Amino acid sequence: MWNCFGLARVARLQNILTGTKLAVLAAFILLALLASTGDWSHFSTHAVRTSTNSLAVQSVISLVWIMVAYSGWNAATYIAEELRSPRRTLPLALAAGTGIVAALYLALNVVYIYATPLETMKGVIPVASQAASRLFGPGIAGGFTALLTISITATINAMITIGPRVYYAMARNGAFFRVAARVHPRWRTPVPAILAQGALAALLTLTPFPQLVLYIGFSLTFFSALAVASVFRFRRRPHWQRLHALDLAFPLAPGAYLLMAGCMTIYGFVWQPVASFSAAVTVAVGALAYRWHFRHTAR
Repeated sequence: MWNCFGLARVARLQNILTGTKLAVLAAFILLALLASTGDWSHFSTHAVRTSTNSLAVQSVISLVWIMVAYSGWNAATYIAEELRSPRRTLPLALAAGTGIVAALYLALNVVYIYATPLETMKGVIPVASQAASRLFGPGIAGGFTALLTISITATINAMITIGPRVYYAMARNGAFFRVAARVHPRWRTPVPAILAQGALAALLTLTPFPQLVLYIGFSLTFFSALAVASVFRFRRRPHWQRLHALDLAFPLAPGAYLLMAGCMTIYGFVWQPVASFSAAVTVAVGALAYRWHFRHTAR
């Protein structure tokens, strides 16, 4: 509900939550490496592979989970309309956010292996809790686990903030239900879109967590591939505005991404057909709704 009461209030809350999250993660990493009982020999120990997939296929499958872990790095673009000096602040936010997320992701994985041999980590979902328990003992680990859980609210609040802005922009362009474009006269926020997203998110929590992650991961991969593929088409338009970021290593960089995304999509259907098929049906329903209703409304 807090997101309904103006972006300025939400921004202050988000700064507090993000600062807390970064502080907790930094403290966890530093204490784990400097004042714990981990063992660097874990990096040289072997783990028995139980998967029937080849390493190449398993790497592609693992990228689905990584895609979810990195999702949100581009979220600042969704609220570009509400930013001051977006031409300057938006690239800075994207670059800094990507760098920080990548550094934390790598550092946390180092800590996890430092704390726990790979063989012991197999089949464990709460890896952070397991690592904290082995590094600091159950008592201190419980405190860290609680802080890490609370820090997730930073991500949740960010998604609550940016998601409705997408529905708002789509509705304003005639590509979504018009009610999503309604803005509160005082708070200047898309309240109907915020409340609708909250209700749908609550329903999704009824899905088992691994299946939910796979469902989201498939959707993220598919839509990001569509966004990258669109660059090849838009570049042919006469009024296309050239951007240095899109010209870098073109077409090798976007082509490599599309190749990997295609492999992830194919193996997603093979590995987890139920979750992948559910995501594909969701995308198809949305495409049909746009084709037969919203497209005509936009005209």
